[in-house]
Amino acid sequence: VKLPPSMKNSGIEFLDIRSAIKKYPEICREHLADEVHQDANKLVALNNAFFNSGFFLNVPDDTDAGVIRVVNLLTHDNHLMIGRNIIVLGKASKATVTEEYYSARSDKQSLINNITCIHVKEGGQMHFGTINAPGENVVTIFNKTALLEKDAQLFSASGFFGGMLTLSNINTILQGNGSSSEDYEVIFGNGSQNFGVASNLFHEGISTRGKVMTKGIFDGRSKGL
Repeated sequence: VKLPPSMKNSGIEFLDIRSAIKKYPEICREHLADEVHQDANKLVALNNAFFNSGFFLNVPDDTDAGVIRVVNLLTHDNHLMIGRNIIVLGKASKATVTEEYYSARSDKQSLINNITCIHVKEGGQMHFGTINAPGENVVTIFNKTALLEKDAQLFSASGFFGGMLTLSNINTILQGNGSSSEDYEVIFGNGSQNFGVASNLFHEGISTRGKVMTKGIFDGRSKGL
């Protein structure tokens, strides 16, 4: 995990999750807590107990972090990827993060279980994208929680294309007045693939705005919920 040279003196922190826990224990403890997740279940508990990967991104106030791309690959020797990601975007800051999931060809069943916590502070603008395109024997489970403060904006988009079974749940908490969220989900299923996708908006502040759009195409015996 490393930043390009142009960002090294910007105050942006981009670390692997284990290094972040050692360096920023209080911040990580807050975002790794079970109560952050609206729908804690056995799959979340599994992640809490065994996560072995993930990243930590902390962007200072009034900073533009640009575009950060994270590529995740399940190899022939690794059939289990359990990750925790934490993103904290400072006041009036901007960032674009894209995460991609792929896997090497394998006859064995594999699991990707990932939890992402996003905290956008006052006036921040976050773009977050996910591309999920692993092999046909992969089960993928995504849980994302986003907390938006006053006038914060979140634009998220996900593309689900591969895998045997994909479960994705996003909880966006519009806590601050004037905060807004737009979430776009695209699914393409074929063969016997199964997809379960949910995007929930919790309007706690005043004058908050939210939009969710999901489109799916299903061929063969594939199914979507």
